[in-house]
Amino acid sequence: MATLERSESEIIANATFEALLHAMARPGKIYKLAAPGVGSIILSLLDRECTAFASDMALHGDIRATGAELVPVDKAQFVFCDVDEVAQIIPRLNEGSDYYPDDGATLIVTASSKGDQTITLSGPGIKGSLQITDFEICGQAWQQRADHIRYPMGFDMVIVHGNDVVALPRSTEIEVN
Repeated sequence: MATLERSESEIIANATFEALLHAMARPGKIYKLAAPGVGSIILSLLDRECTAFASDMALHGDIRATGAELVPVDKAQFVFCDVDEVAQIIPRLNEGSDYYPDDGATLIVTASSKGDQTITLSGPGIKGSLQITDFEICGQAWQQRADHIRYPMGFDMVIVHGNDVVALPRSTEIEVN
């Protein structure tokens, strides 16, 4: 019986998907992506049944290559933005509904640098609480996140810096210290 060889892009997509699954299950813990940046996330999460928004026009070609439809922020299942845009993007995200909370968007944020801001996380997947200082996001964005999440409705957040990825599902409570 012949075995099929997997392409490098399939290997990267599978490894990235696995890192994202682990990151969502263990909020606040940093995992390594198979390739730096959000390109591998686009490759692993998007397909022709998905809708996406990217503030960076350079990502549009990668998104289109998956077959996903580019749409406005409020219609997108996956939203890609830079850390400086988070506060403007959050109020426009799809948060799902009482009947379909799973329609809430996933916000993928590219962080240009690691920060020194400390946030405390608690909730499912976190034993007690966890403090992280790795990703700097403006305080206004954290307040907006709190205002726009009425669990189970809301949005999930993934922060990427190089090969590092951390997830903050909508079930995670965040306190800015």
